Amino acid sequence: DGLTSGIGGEVTLASEKADNTVDTYVDVTLSEFAMNFYGEDDGGWKAATNAFTNATAEKTTSSDGAKTNEDLYAESNATDKMKLYANRTEIASEAASNAYLNTVYNHFLKDTEEDNGFLTDNQAILMMLSSKGTAYTWENAYEFTMPADVDHMAVSFFVKTSDFGEGTGVTVKLVDGDNSTSFSSINTYNLAGVTIDGVEDYYDGWQRCYFFVEKDDELKGSEQKFQLTLNYGPTDVTVSTAKTAFNSGFAAFTKFETLEMSALEYECAQTGDYAQKYTLVPTEEEKAAGNGGFDTVAGTPTDALDKGLANLQNFKGVYSDSYYVTLPVNGKPIDETKRYANTYENAGLLNRDSFTNPENTMTGVWMDGLKSVSGKTDATEIWNSVFGDATQPLFIWNDGVANKSYGYIGSSATVSSANTVVSVRVKTSANAVASVYLVDMDDES
Repeated sequence: DGLTSGIGGEVTLASEKADNTVDTYVDVTLSEFAMNFYGEDDGGWKAATNAFTNATAEKTTSSDGAKTNEDLYAESNATDKMKLYANRTEIASEAASNAYLNTVYNHFLKDTEEDNGFLTDNQAILMMLSSKGTAYTWENAYEFTMPADVDHMAVSFFVKTSDFGEGTGVTVKLVDGDNSTSFSSINTYNLAGVTIDGVEDYYDGWQRCYFFVEKDDELKGSEQKFQLTLNYGPTDVTVSTAKTAFNSGFAAFTKFETLEMSALEYECAQTGDYAQKYTLVPTEEEKAAGNGGFDTVAGTPTDALDKGLANLQNFKGVYSDSYYVTLPVNGKPIDETKRYANTYENAGLLNRDSFTNPENTMTGVWMDGLKSVSGKTDATEIWNSVFGDATQPLFIWNDGVANKSYGYIGSSATVSSANTVVSVRVKTSANAVASVYLVDMDDES
């Protein structure tokens, strides 16, 4: 079944070629979007730069230590190929001395009129060829980057395989820290071909796959990365892995591309066997770093963030000589100005979405200060330069007029655990100094 190795001759196949491709093109309900997005026109797709050039495939290892890959009826062979080829010409050159690769090339990859020019002479092809069924893993083989100003992205690639029968097939996993999603048990051999512009099996047996990726709200405005891992055969080798899970054959990948999407395009994209949506989520470290916001906004005024700086719900803004910091001296007159909080107009919460809104008309000494330290005038560029991936930071601009420091006192919090970590991210402009104090309210000294 599929590819079986002959002795002293060409490798034999069940059939020379199958109509293998189903394209998510046919599933999209908005026809104009489908034509622009899934059609043959470039439409903004960009080749993934240097995809897999520095990656190395290894034999899939046993997670329970009970058996090795070879113990489970599969062993590597000199004819195995886990390699990124620059083009089909390079594959043909190596195939001259490798009967197994030669069969794969002639029956599946050779340039023919049937591929409609789908693969150019310079198109790179990633090959996973296992002549005896050995399982391989290309761990975190390629890393994609979503820029800070891109919240939705599509990743597209084409795959073509031999018939794996009852074998595991191929798995492509999108890895996001400790989270992931994947296309599993890919076997394109018997899939029906897609017809485009009246041409049947337009992609000549290649199946196009899509990951549609969006950022969680807490990650929007920050650069994010994710990886692809490729598996040939079982993704894990254990004592219970059956012999039938291993199958000789090949999987080839090509045309790894990315597309920056709008929110509407992301919503319109349809999922299916070869199209998945995934949301990048904050890691525990990112959650601890406070990307969700320093604090919530005080109840009034309700539109404060839309206009600029807002008071905090759980912190009071005070000067260093405030009665919140130092109690009045007995016998001396009370200074009424020291009894009030949140009186400084150049400090408070800022919200990224409000600040970068094209209709933002925020002004003030603090805004002039941000323009000065960032060297920018565009709101989005100012935010990215000064605040980076923060979504709702506490901001204090010292105008130097009062000749005294200004800061915030937080509400009391009870710590129930014997060991608790309290963290805060701090950023200052050049020559500025910030202080953070942790006060034990039970310490009467």
